[in-house]
Amino acid sequence: VFRSEPPDDLSSEKDRVRVIVRVRPMNTREVDKGDRPILTCDTETSILVDGPQHSRRFTFDAVFDTNSAQ
Repeated sequence: VFRSEPPDDLSSEKDRVRVIVRVRPMNTREVDKGDRPILTCDTETSILVDGPQHSRRFTFDAVFDTNSAQ
């Protein structure tokens, strides 16, 4: 089950699984096809997914944008 907000009943901090997202840059094939990015790093902890019908924001422990090194 995917949630855009964490549940209120989080377990203790030491038992928590941390989720970190890295948005990769578009590759040459995607650029050549004229594709456009649908993910935007909104803040240091959230991304905005620009879907065909509507946009959704998802929050994580950390988010790294396309300029971040692996």
